[in-house]
Amino acid sequence: MTSAGAAPVTTPREALDALSAISADFAPELLAVAQTGADPPQLAAMRPTAGLAAALREVVSDHASDWTSRELVDYSPAASPADGQIMWVAAQDVPLLAWSELDRDLADMELFDAKAGYAAHLRLTALRAPTPVGQATFYRELRPKSVLSRSDKIAIFRRGDRMDLLAESAVLIDSGVDAIVVAGFALFVNRTVFQRVFGFLAEIRSQAATTFDEVTSNLAIDGLPALRAAATSQPAMLGKMSSIARKLRAYPAYRQAITMPKLVEFVRSHPHTGVEVSGQGASAKLVFRADAQHRFKILKLLDDDYLQSQLTQFEYESNSKGEPLV
Repeated sequence: MTSAGAAPVTTPREALDALSAISADFAPELLAVAQTGADPPQLAAMRPTAGLAAALREVVSDHASDWTSRELVDYSPAASPADGQIMWVAAQDVPLLAWSELDRDLADMELFDAKAGYAAHLRLTALRAPTPVGQATFYRELRPKSVLSRSDKIAIFRRGDRMDLLAESAVLIDSGVDAIVVAGFALFVNRTVFQRVFGFLAEIRSQAATTFDEVTSNLAIDGLPALRAAATSQPAMLGKMSSIARKLRAYPAYRQAITMPKLVEFVRSHPHTGVEVSGQGASAKLVFRADAQHRFKILKLLDDDYLQSQLTQFEYESNSKGEPLV
C-alpha cells in the first residue's frame, strides 16, 4: 500500500527505508489482536492518552532507527539473521498477517475490554504509524496474562506513602517489536520468534510431509519412516524441509542433483559430511541414525549444506546461507 502520489514500493529496502521518514509527532494507533485457532482475528482499539502516545512514539522511533540501519537479507527457513541483519518475507505469505481485517480503521472497532471473551485469546499488539508509502504496523506478542485480571500476580504501585492495587483492567505491553509490516513486506530480526508468533512454523509443518515425500521418492534410505517422522515434526528439522521445498521449486539443477548415484558419490568423496552409506552400487543406501549427533546429517545433505571457498578451496559446512548465487 502506498500513499496518494507516492511511487509504488517494489523492494523490501524501499519499505524499510520508509520507516526513517515517520514524523516525530505522529498520532499513534494501538490495537489488540486476538485469535482463536485459524479463525479470523478479532481487533479491539486501545486509544492512547497523550502520555501513552508519547511512549508509543518513542517505541516507534527507537525501532525505526535501529532497523533501518541494518543489512537486509532474504528469509531462509534454515538460517537466522546475523547481528546487524534483518530478514523479510511477503506479508501475504504469513498466515496471520494475510488477514485483511488487520487493516481495519480503528473507528470501526470497539474499545478493548479486559472482561470480553476475546481477552482470553490475545495474540498481538499492533502499533500503527504513517509513512510516505503507507501505514507501518509494529507487532509484538501479547499473551492473555498480560491483562492483570487474567494474571496470577498481584500488581501494586505506590500511591503517596502507601501501596495500592493497580486497576485490574490494566494491560502490560512490551516495548519490543517482533515484526514490522510496511508496503506488503514483513520485516523481522528473530526468525524463530517470528515463525512461532505469526504461525509461520505451522505453515511450514503443514507442507513438510509433501516436501519430504517428493525429495526422497527416488532415494534409498535405511530408516526412512523414522527420518520422515522427525523431519515433519521437530521444529529445527522443519526449517530444513522448508529450505528444501524452496530449492525444489526454484532450481532445476538442485532437483537433478538429488539422485542416489550423485549423493552416494558425494558422500564417499566427502566423508566429513558424516552421512553413513551401506551397500554398494544399486544396493547402496543412506543410513539414518536418530541420535542427536547424527539425525541432521541426511537432511543437511539434501539441503546442499556444504560449500567450497572459491578463494581458499577450503570446504565448509554451512549453518547459515541464503539463496544460491545464480
